[in-house]
Parts: sequence; structure tokens; C-alpha cells
Amino acid sequence: MKNMEHLNRNDWFDRIAKHNNNRQYKAMFSSWVGGVVTDPALMLVPIDDHMVHRGDGVFEAIRVTAAGPYLLKPHLERLFASAEKISLKVSLNIGEISQVCENILEIAKIPDESSPGEGMLRIFISRGFGDFSPNPYTTQGSQLYIVAMSFTPLALEKYEKGVSLMISKEPVKPGRYAQVKSCNYLPNVMMKKEAIDKGYDFAMNLTAEGFVTEGPTENLLIVNSAGELVAPKFDYTLRGTTLVRTLELAEKLSQGMVSRVYLADLSVDDLRSAREIMMVGTTLGVLPVTKFENALISGGRPGPVAQQLHELLGRDMGLSYS
Repeated sequence: MKNMEHLNRNDWFDRIAKHNNNRQYKAMFSSWVGGVVTDPALMLVPIDDHMVHRGDGVFEAIRVTAAGPYLLKPHLERLFASAEKISLKVSLNIGEISQVCENILEIAKIPDESSPGEGMLRIFISRGFGDFSPNPYTTQGSQLYIVAMSFTPLALEKYEKGVSLMISKEPVKPGRYAQVKSCNYLPNVMMKKEAIDKGYDFAMNLTAEGFVTEGPTENLLIVNSAGELVAPKFDYTLRGTTLVRTLELAEKLSQGMVSRVYLADLSVDDLRSAREIMMVGTTLGVLPVTKFENALISGGRPGPVAQQLHELLGRDMGLSYS
């Protein structure tokens, strides 16, 4: 690049402000700075934080409704479990982080009258800043970053018509990494890219044994040919907080809709013969899949179990789905 400008502090921040004005981002807490900002241009993370250049950190995404952060405690428990699996020390406890979440939501005014019941908390715990090496012992200590943002649900059309799902060629994360919600999401990104490039809404991958797992950010749930509600075992997938709650809520399904609820190894053939397939996640709720690869599921229409589970989950969140 010719004629590269040497900017002073004010010019630097002026240019950041021009490029970083996303109004979705309402507030950010940073332990690095020691406070909260509401200007998106100031929502920054050190480039030498190991979360940035090594993916060395863990995170959670939490839906916020008029009733408050949905499943906050289970999400934070999973956050701490992920941190423990990679020996990442967290300076605050669950109660203290919960309080930070409450405070930042109040500052961010989420939810508010312009978007009632619609918000997200993005929580990150990083290994910390200090250098560009892969050595986890050279940082200045772990850091906590929390972003409160507005949230726009998926278009209603997706729930009325259903979405498409394909099998990805991306390999499953090995061993314990499948149960760690780390900031190294490159395999997930590539899986999503593969789906979009091939004209699908979602993709999921397979274990070496041929068992189906999960999508980039979503869990899978099916009603099998026997009328049973089944999700893949958590042996090789992330233990989905929303999925676990959905399975609990399945007890409230209308009598006779499903005969049993459980976890199992699922094959591609199980999906092909399924009465219904659903993607389940924090931002999705319960989303019906009406096309799997080249086959129509449930006659190409959302099935009754997906519809009722989505409504049950919505009410549990404090929302009203119709």
C-alpha cells in the first residue's frame, strides 16, 4: 500500500467510528478496561488476546426475553465446564457473572419498547492478552467480555415452510473438544459455508462410525419412524442447553404425539426415514426441517411435533409464538 497514513489517536478512533456503528450492539463489558461502554466503536478486544489469534477462549450465547436471560444459570454452568476442560481459570464466579449480566442489560436497556423481549448476551472468557505465542502461561490473566445486543428472530416463513439440511464433509471435532464451546469455531464456519455454497440452510456432520452429530450452532432432534423423539448422544456433540430444556418440555406434548423421549446413536438412514427433523438452538427455538438432502421430510411441510415444541419453548422463554 502506497502513501500509508500515520494516524494519531483521534484520527484512529474517528475512522473506527465510521466503520463500527452497528446499532445492534447496545453495551459491552470488558474486564480488560474495567467497565462498560455503549459506543460500538469502543467495543474492542486486544489483538494479542489469545482468544483472537489462537481461539483460546470459551463463550456462550444467551437469549434475553421480557422474563430475563433465558436459562442463564445452565449457560453459565456450561461456560465454566468448558473453561475447566481447557484449564482456563475464571476470575469471577457464576453469581458474579450473573450480576454483571443483569447490570449490562440494564445499561443496554434490553429488552425495551422498540424490541420487546428480544435481546442477546454474548459472553466470552479469554486466556488473556500479552503476546502472540501459543503458550497459555504468557498472558496477563484471563479476561471477561460481555456484549448485550438486540436480536431479530428468524423470519416466520422459515417456521411455516421449514428449512433444508445436508450432510457436511467437515470432520467431527475429536474427543473432548466436541464438548468444549471454544472460540475456535473454524470447523463450524466451514460447515456453514459448505451449506450456503450448496444452497442449503443447514449442514451437519458425521462421526467416523457414521452417526449424525450437530450443525454449526444447532442441535438435531427427530421424530423417528416409530414415533419416538430422539436426539444424538452428547458423546460427540455439544450438550445443547436449549435442546436439554426442549427434551424436558416434550413431556407437555399432547398425548400420543410421541411415545418416548431419549438420546441415541442416529444414522443417516434414521434421518431419511424420520417423520420429522428439527434443528434446535438458542436463536432458533425449534425449527422444522422439511428437506433432507434430496428427500422431503413430513411431506415437505412442518410436522406437528416441531410446531408444538416451538410453542412450548417460546412460552417457556416468555414469548408468544403463533
